[in-house]
Amino acid sequence: MFNAEGKPRYWLAGYDTWHLLVPVALAGVMTALAMLPEPRKPQTAPPPPAMIPTAWISPAPNSSIPARQFGVVEGRGQPGGTVTLWLRQIPNPERLLTERALQPDGRFVIALTNFPPGSYGFRAEVRTPSGGVSSTFEIPIHLQPDPPAPKPQQKKTTRRRPSRG
Repeated sequence: MFNAEGKPRYWLAGYDTWHLLVPVALAGVMTALAMLPEPRKPQTAPPPPAMIPTAWISPAPNSSIPARQFGVVEGRGQPGGTVTLWLRQIPNPERLLTERALQPDGRFVIALTNFPPGSYGFRAEVRTPSGGVSSTFEIPIHLQPDPPAPKPQQKKTTRRRPSRG
């Protein structure tokens, strides 16, 4: 690899060109590979947008309400979805109470009537048209018996004595 003077052989004027062909060809192949376009990745569907969690507005959890004052549950969920309201009279299993479309802003207001006193659990579940599901935890509510109606007081009538005239 070195000549008689100790210099590398590549510095010789009469160097044979086939020795340079290998590194030049290797550099050309590496450059060509670097210029190739990246392989296409398979197209995947974009992830669905994050779903708004379903939440209660009223009544508050663990509320103790007179039975006659209880009548509305409110909450919010993913706009465009359907809310399903589940009821559980504690300690019984839950059952479907009602199913309704959400308002355009995602709120739901469901009027309920004629619940006897006792302990209940309510759970709202929202389903979107794309198949997403969001549910609340069960909200326990205790309905108290209505206080007894006050007895009507009788008016005391004072009898007037007939006047003597």
